[in-house]
Amino acid sequence: MTTVTASAISGHQFIHSIDDSIHMIETYFKNFESLARSEQWKEILFQGTMALEAARKSDRPQDEAKICAQLTSTAFYLGDYDQALVYANRCHELSEKFEDPALSVRALYLESAVHRAFAGKNGQQMSYIRAVQIAEEALLTYQRKGVDDNNLQGKVYFNLGAAHADNPEGDLAKAGIAYAKALQCYTATDATDDLIRTSIRLGKVYLLQKRYDLTEKMINEVRPQITTERLAMHVDYLEAQLKIAMNDTEGAIKIAKTGLTRAQALGAKEDESRFISLLQTITPVACHGGPADHFSTFAEAELR
Repeated sequence: MTTVTASAISGHQFIHSIDDSIHMIETYFKNFESLARSEQWKEILFQGTMALEAARKSDRPQDEAKICAQLTSTAFYLGDYDQALVYANRCHELSEKFEDPALSVRALYLESAVHRAFAGKNGQQMSYIRAVQIAEEALLTYQRKGVDDNNLQGKVYFNLGAAHADNPEGDLAKAGIAYAKALQCYTATDATDDLIRTSIRLGKVYLLQKRYDLTEKMINEVRPQITTERLAMHVDYLEAQLKIAMNDTEGAIKIAKTGLTRAQALGAKEDESRFISLLQTITPVACHGGPADHFSTFAEAELR
């Protein structure tokens, strides 16, 4: 008679547990791209948190780091910046142990984006300064480690530009230079959505510099290329700000309401708050002869 010991049963269960974890992780990675394209952030968070736990339990640090990076983006898009920072810090911690520096660079620009978002909420200069410092560290790591990835380099320049541009006391010239370099990187990789995001951001810089004709030109160029509601929402915000600057109150209200509807449908609570705030200030802004030098910023970071 064959005797099955407790240790044998335990080992058998462990193998099944590992297999289940791997299957859960692989399923999540398989689903991620389609979920991201359709902007189903809550579903990504649901599947991703389970996959993250599976990666931890099965001791798969590479998978854990990648999932953390993706969940940073997801939490950011949903406006949960505290959780986004937790994921970004964990990704950074794990990536420092890997030979490939690309994930470390990604973790750094994600951290920069989250600090920038916090700065937008609390208005503290130290948060803006920290965002610039971390983005510069990401760029330096990219260059020193000899990473060869135009798309990744574009993301670093994008977030460096945004760290300067979102700061009411930031250097718009440096922001413009960083965005221009990001556009060069994205052009080389034919990354259409990334090009659109960066163009919107550059249009914002032109707006802050009161170069309204260039902002309008940028909006007209990107509108026909937009394929996602999130990008359309960000163009709505920029165009509403432009119309305020040009004293077109009626047009600003119309565009801002359209953007607000998109933000609500996307569950983008920070963007929703910005549109509400913008709508609340349109009338007094128009009555006082135009907007302040720096408008409230929209919650956009190129993360994925």
